[in-house]
Amino acid sequence: MNRTLQIVAALFCLAVPPASAQGLLFPDHHRHPIPIPPIPRPIPVPGPHPLGVKSLDVETRIQGQVATTRVRQTFINDLNVVVDGTFFYPLPEDATFVEFATWDGDKRLRGEVWEKEEARRRYLSIVRQSWDPGLLEYAGANLFQARVFPVPARGEKRVELVYNQVLRADHGLVGYAYPLQSGTRANPAEIGQVVVKIEIQSPQAIKAVYSPTHTIDVRRDGENRARLSYEAGKLVPDRNFQLYYSLSNAEFGMSLMTYREAADEGYFMILLSPRVDPGTSAVVPKDILFVLDTSGSMQERGKLEKAAAALRFGVRSLNRDDRFNVVAFSTDARKFRDALVPATEEARAAAVSFIEKQTATGGTNIHEALKEALASFGAGDRPRYLVFLTDGLPTVGETDPGRILRDTAGSNSRNARLFTFGVGYDVNTFLLDQLAARNHGTSDYVTPDEDLELKLSNFFAKVASPVMADLALDTAGLDARDIYPRSLPDLFRGSQITVLGRYSGAGRFPVTLRGNVRGERRTLEFGAQEFPGIAGAHDFLPRLWAMRKVATLLEQIRMSGENAEIKDEIIRLAKKYGFVTPYTSYLAMDEKDLTSQVHIAVPMSVLRMNLDAGAGRAAAPAPQEVAASVALRKMKSAEVAPAEAAANRKQVGAKTFRLENGIWTDTLYDAKAGLPEVRLRFGSDELIAALTADPALASYAALGKQVVAVHKGKVYRIG
Repeated sequence: MNRTLQIVAALFCLAVPPASAQGLLFPDHHRHPIPIPPIPRPIPVPGPHPLGVKSLDVETRIQGQVATTRVRQTFINDLNVVVDGTFFYPLPEDATFVEFATWDGDKRLRGEVWEKEEARRRYLSIVRQSWDPGLLEYAGANLFQARVFPVPARGEKRVELVYNQVLRADHGLVGYAYPLQSGTRANPAEIGQVVVKIEIQSPQAIKAVYSPTHTIDVRRDGENRARLSYEAGKLVPDRNFQLYYSLSNAEFGMSLMTYREAADEGYFMILLSPRVDPGTSAVVPKDILFVLDTSGSMQERGKLEKAAAALRFGVRSLNRDDRFNVVAFSTDARKFRDALVPATEEARAAAVSFIEKQTATGGTNIHEALKEALASFGAGDRPRYLVFLTDGLPTVGETDPGRILRDTAGSNSRNARLFTFGVGYDVNTFLLDQLAARNHGTSDYVTPDEDLELKLSNFFAKVASPVMADLALDTAGLDARDIYPRSLPDLFRGSQITVLGRYSGAGRFPVTLRGNVRGERRTLEFGAQEFPGIAGAHDFLPRLWAMRKVATLLEQIRMSGENAEIKDEIIRLAKKYGFVTPYTSYLAMDEKDLTSQVHIAVPMSVLRMNLDAGAGRAAAPAPQEVAASVALRKMKSAEVAPAEAAANRKQVGAKTFRLENGIWTDTLYDAKAGLPEVRLRFGSDELIAALTADPALASYAALGKQVVAVHKGKVYRIG
């Protein structure tokens, strides 16, 4: 029965510990090697290195807190011979094996279950043959093992694995993880296609759905069902896939995550989310102004036609209790109505007709357009929004950016939130960014290759139904600092807000959210929450918090000029948390990596411009201005922790290692600390024994042949 299967329970928790790994398929000799015709070739001897992965398809169905995960991997045999193979895969903690199968063409072959000790023995035999550091990542794991046969020469082999697991819940927050990254040290080749699909069904209402590692597409189907997906091509996974979702039948949901090492201040994240469908009675009536640039340049590439289509969508999506107006401007400003009007069916139809009659002609009088629009807002407790769309620079009337900013702030006595959209590259990004920042809103840009109608329509759909405005979060008694965002945005139906910060002290502290709901100031009390002295889960929080802080500091430089103290703080944070900024881009990265990191696409020449000092257009090329603004906006609102940006730095769980003189050294290592040391020779029986007994050490050893790690009060030197 040499072609049967072996399976074991594995160690794998929601925080994705280092022992987890992708499935690997190691080739063995086939009894009858078949060279590829017609050219005679020597038959290679397959080594203990895994086959490449063509595709990875993960489908997970979560019902309640029970997850069923189906994994399909297609491996590529780049050898010139037919081979048998041995497949290894670690299962999550408390997982129950369901089935394993391979495919021979269209024929599906099922397997059986065997003992666990043989799996470990065979894997360690492979490790000893190669002593590739990447293989050590598996040394501390209990493994599923299967024989896979035959794998065609220069062909493919598909395997399928299904397992169940019970997910852990902590104060209503449920976590799920898939080990997408682990295993890439042993097999660093890119995966041709990665697809992750997850469906969540719960008897309780699903509030926030959040991934700190990947940008996911989330679709909600009522209160109790959510579908999410992630897709990527030609991917070398740089992180494991993590997902969190909160369960609560309350009107507003709040979830807390913390991370803290013993000798440091802690990090926290608070997720705030309303009901997916709070009902019309819970939606706050709003006042909204749509301001549309109709200058001559809007005729190019059909920009006016697309913008008008998006505005029509925005008008039609208004709620019946809303009030609105439309202002079109070029050389002068033209109002749909003299004042805000109720969003009746007749008024919306008339506004759509007004929008459709606009033509692109004349100059760009931004100053008058904003002044006329803001004058439409009246008294009251409603949230007020002004959506401003332009594709150009101020060319008519007041053209000085500083005066436009001052006059706009003076006209905005009703504290309306101003959302600016720049279309194309010929815009003053500093003016639009500052208009939004100084008036409690956000700025965004639509580049020539983006779909203007789609982007604006998505925005209008998001802000259609506010449920709580003018938010203030309070953690009474907790010593919290460096909280981002500094000013909380409004909460809309189906949306969520992530708040990150640092804290000192420890204990239970009440968390309170205050805001306006339908004209009344409401206080939501979430009870005493635990802010611990030591918290090992959620190790993504430090880097995510650092990226938001760096974004805020970069914005200060961009708007007010370079400051040595701020610059030094940016460099310190970037080095400590291992990501690249305009001041630290000398860290080892190739050009492809540099251009792929949105958070570093901020040209230094753009950062050093100072609008208030009198700068109009920046000296940098227009596309770089737009890229700088978009990059900083994404950093400030980032919910996904940055990838490892430097070739000489690696993250392993909560640890950061830097490459110094060929040795991967734990940043916590201090030669003066006097910690006891354990020396383990690479390739020795002692190392294997230590890694088998302690999976965390296996993940550190997988970095390279020389490693220094601080672990459990000792210094481990591997080399």
